[in-house]
Amino acid sequence: MPEVRFPANMLQCQALAREVVFSSVEIIEKLTLVQTMYLHGQVVESLHFPFPFVMPNTTNSWEQTIVADSENMLPAQILSGNLVCVTQFKAYDKVIHESCYRIFYD
Repeated sequence: MPEVRFPANMLQCQALAREVVFSSVEIIEKLTLVQTMYLHGQVVESLHFPFPFVMPNTTNSWEQTIVADSENMLPAQILSGNLVCVTQFKAYDKVIHESCYRIFYD
């Protein structure tokens, strides 16, 4: 599984922003981006973002700002190497692309 490394002090931020950019040469109807975070193999977060229609030959982006719940923030020592992110693109609930990576905090 691929690894991604982030600075541990990133976990002290009140908010973070991220962007996913994707392209399609075909029309895609009922596209949903599903991102699931696993800690020690257990789901800790699952986000669903619908795109009702994707036009052919376009590049699209999904932007998200994540606001921290500072009362429930786990330390880097617990998260690092134990957090896995799975991102799926689904059309009509059929997975058309999936990426998965393990997160480390240095």
